[in-house]
Amino acid sequence: MSCNIVATTYKIPEATLGRYLNADTENLPVHAGIFRKVFCLEHLENTRNYLTEIVQRVSGLTNVE
Repeated sequence: MSCNIVATTYKIPEATLGRYLNADTENLPVHAGIFRKVFCLEHLENTRNYLTEIVQRVSGLTNVE
């Protein structure tokens, strides 16, 4: 499919489509939508370890206990 047909079909400006086709793939922008990183990897690891430890402490307990 040619660049012009794709641009017309998907309503993308031809100049923009051409720029992305000729660009280096490592430098393309990445859009994650509404999701973004909130915590760094260290905080995620600490939270995971904390939750794992809590689950191990209370495993086997019921509401009555």
